[in-house]
Amino acid sequence: MIQFDLSDDTPVYVISVAAQLSGLHAQTLRAYDRLGLVSPGRTSGRGRRYSLRDVVLSRLQEIPEVRATQTVLIFEEATPGQERRDPAAF
Repeated sequence: MIQFDLSDDTPVYVISVAAQLSGLHAQTLRAYDRLGLVSPGRTSGRGRRYSLRDVVLSRLQEIPEVRATQTVLIFEEATPGQERRDPAAF
């Protein structure tokens, strides 16, 4: 019998499976990757492979306070050079 030594950090899940496990949309996981909130492994073809730890971390990002901060960061990333506003004003 073949045994695999998998840990919580082993990148094995493709993005569609990680999205389903986390309850998030694949685009949300991609945004978290761009922001450095999760760090999926990469295949030789540059495809993402998520670990169980990445899936759990992505769920933690859905906490309202974290979500509000991310929304501001994503907005700032999408609108470079525009005047920065106080996040509390939204």
